[in-house]
Amino acid sequence: LDRLAALLDSRTDLVGPVPEARRRDAGLGPGADLAEAALLDRIDAFDHTFFGLSAREARQMDPQQRMLLELTCQAVWDAGYPLSALRGSRTAVVFGTGRETYAELADPADPPLVTGLLPASQAGRVAHLLDLRGAALTVDTACSSSLVAVHEACLKLTSGDADWAVTGGVRLLSDPPVTAPPGSESIVSPGGRSRSFDAAADGTGLGEGGAVLLLKPLDRAERDGDHIHAVVLGGAVNHDGARSNGFAAPSARAQEELLLQAWRAAGVHPHSLGLIEAHGTGTRLGDPIEFEALTAAFGRRTERTGYCVLSSVKSNIGHLDSAAGAAGLVKAVVALREGRRYASAHFTEPNPLLDTAGSALRLSDATEPWDASAQRRAGVSAFGLTGTNAHLVLEQAPSEPRVPAPGGPLPLLVPLSARGEDALRRHAGRLAAH
Repeated sequence: LDRLAALLDSRTDLVGPVPEARRRDAGLGPGADLAEAALLDRIDAFDHTFFGLSAREARQMDPQQRMLLELTCQAVWDAGYPLSALRGSRTAVVFGTGRETYAELADPADPPLVTGLLPASQAGRVAHLLDLRGAALTVDTACSSSLVAVHEACLKLTSGDADWAVTGGVRLLSDPPVTAPPGSESIVSPGGRSRSFDAAADGTGLGEGGAVLLLKPLDRAERDGDHIHAVVLGGAVNHDGARSNGFAAPSARAQEELLLQAWRAAGVHPHSLGLIEAHGTGTRLGDPIEFEALTAAFGRRTERTGYCVLSSVKSNIGHLDSAAGAAGLVKAVVALREGRRYASAHFTEPNPLLDTAGSALRLSDATEPWDASAQRRAGVSAFGLTGTNAHLVLEQAPSEPRVPAPGGPLPLLVPLSARGEDALRRHAGRLAAH
């Protein structure tokens, strides 16, 4: 989270050329015209022995499954728990998923197992290897998948079907993005960058990444003395129905209704919201429709103008497709934690198709401090290409009681453990750096 906060403060992005190793893995020569994107390094790296897997079994798994295993462990550790604390528990696993392309790169002489490619294995594999015994589900609603997954995970907790929930999503591009030919109807930016709500927006940039969150009912988290990053107050999911101009076109009316439903479910008035983490694809059609819907929904409940900052993490890390909603959620968590209302990267001038006059939303070209005189609240949106929309409302974490530091410069013993000497040294190094 600290590194994400630094990236957001810098108002820069992680977009760059496709690494040469990724070109080779995809069988693409130096002459291939590949679009720039925000790609991860070494998506092939995976400590299979940690999870008790053979090298061959790990190789036959979609890298997205491997990454979800790693991120789930990191989420549990970040919460201050060992993995053993969740073994055998009623922990729901709900991940957003999308199209997989790993099979296209696989060695025909050693093809992946069916379970290595099944989207359902993303949740099932985590539940199996970590012995989590709640529901294990994958959700595919295209670009809104991971935010819908978080909403579903919250429902599992509020209904009493689970005591914990692991949720989120990842997106890896096994096949590097190819530059769209001139004159095509691609929504991908020729330059690879999402300039959300900006006059210079020319499409969405692509990216890789993911996020996994560990959820728990607030009363139990407070009782157990957990470190809480933020609180999900509530949310909503709906569909465009037949209200858009086409199956893959967004609907302002549906998005407006979604926001009103989410605010009712969360029990909040929109005048208490200081930040909207938008879907913000940077497309000429999507951004104006999203802004129109936000303005209309806020306008139904308040006459205040220009008080709620609007931005999108896609301007920093690109569009993560099925993992985009989870990425936006984590950005909102960082904003609540840091007391910063982050501006979108590259934003200089509003898209002329946005009717900003009289809107409660404000587009800013500079990050600003977030007043702590009232409880900070933020909304997060994600809209799927096939019409499924999601919005969640977050609130800053409750204040934690201050624990007095031990008196005097006494040495403290910090026991560490790992499943190997190299891992132990890395663990100690991370702790020392912290």
